[in-house]
Amino acid sequence: DHERVHDRRGGVHAADRGPAQVEGTSVETVTLVKRPAKMAIGDSLRITAGANAGTYEIVGFERKTLLLDRDLPVATLDPDGKLGPQAAEVVAPDGSLRGGGPVALLANTVQKPAARFVSRPEGVNINDYMRGDAQGEPVYQQIKGLRGDVAMLDHALMVPGQGAVPVVTRSCTAR
Repeated sequence: DHERVHDRRGGVHAADRGPAQVEGTSVETVTLVKRPAKMAIGDSLRITAGANAGTYEIVGFERKTLLLDRDLPVATLDPDGKLGPQAAEVVAPDGSLRGGGPVALLANTVQKPAARFVSRPEGVNINDYMRGDAQGEPVYQQIKGLRGDVAMLDHALMVPGQGAVPVVTRSCTAR
């Protein structure tokens, strides 16, 4: 029953969100040289110069890797690897700069593992888990970012199959 809520292991709140169908894919991400303190989903990445200048919403991240609300216009600014990091800023919703100043952004984007939802239950959110089966064993992927129907994952989709495969989505939060 996907509405069941229970506690386990000393205060973890878990709720099954329900079944979904996903296809393995990848998503374009950008990489900071160093992640600023207190960076959060909903902050903006402001690229101040060059072909990708503009403001992008941060819709997910894992460590220094950011998923933005849209792909950059130019994914490979530095095909020869000679261009240094680009200047950027991480801006909080109140307009303040995270980390107190500019950040350095690597020039080229990176493809990261993702899943495209063919169908999904209501309420799927960042930090939820997808559970599938691989050769009779449960496998888990954590959702690190959401952009439309595409979820950036913590590692490649491990559920085998061609096309859409079944998974169950679940939230797990510490109390």
